[in-house]
Amino acid sequence: MLSLENIKENNNVFQFWTGLPSYGIFTALFDYLEPRAKTLQYWKGRASVIRRPFSTRFTTKPGRERKLSLMEELFITLVRLRVGLLMADLAARFGIMPSTASSIFKTWIHFLHIELKELCCLPDVDKMKTDTAPAFSEFIDVHLVMDCTELSRKIRPISPTESKLSPVTNTIRLLNS
Repeated sequence: MLSLENIKENNNVFQFWTGLPSYGIFTALFDYLEPRAKTLQYWKGRASVIRRPFSTRFTTKPGRERKLSLMEELFITLVRLRVGLLMADLAARFGIMPSTASSIFKTWIHFLHIELKELCCLPDVDKMKTDTAPAFSEFIDVHLVMDCTELSRKIRPISPTESKLSPVTNTIRLLNS
């Protein structure tokens, strides 16, 4: 069964489901987000955002008691982003209604955008236009070309005492623009 508790000890499995390298990184991210996540107002359609945007005026989460903890809500959001499970699948795996899974996902996506947008800064559009490569000059609506790559390298033990150990993999991920 897929649950945070069941996969947190295995970094390879944790990375497969969430895209984060370890449970420790996940908890660090959650610890950063938790103080503001405690007051999330959950998505209930466009009117819920227009009337009362994600608010800090509450001291606790507004609405009824939730079945999932905030940490589990972040977890299912990352799982959906990483492996693209359908809402019905997420709902079945976590024992919630598909509408609840959808509400959680939309809420957390908006919240993560607000909280983490400073980690990915893009230059001003005018600056991008002046620095455009000549090959892209005919594409007037293209402001940015992004590419992501991952490089992995296995390091095999050298000394005879370490020869029984499994190779260690170092991975670097690059986001180019």
